[in-house]
Amino acid sequence: MAWGGRSAEDLLTLVGGCFALLTEQVQRYDGTITQFTNDSIMALFGASMTHEDHAGRALHAALGVQAALREYQEKGRARLGGAVADAARSAYRHRRRGTDRG
Repeated sequence: MAWGGRSAEDLLTLVGGCFALLTEQVQRYDGTITQFTNDSIMALFGASMTHEDHAGRALHAALGVQAALREYQEKGRARLGGAVADAARSAYRHRRRGTDRG
């Protein structure tokens, strides 16, 4: 048992799914992920492909991430049980929110 009574494989599945959602939302708005770090990512908008609305794209991606993670949390609760989903909710509440207009 690794976490919340679940196996390491369950945890890997949970985290991998979260990163897949993050990647999907960033790419949806033409962002580029430059770094995966522990439980977060760093993404650039307007760097590899110039868009006048790069700041808006970043914000839309952030809102998409929030909506996708809420949905993923509910699916996780049904599939993996309350302890894992509760930990995911805790991570969602404590996520860092930041945009840098550089």
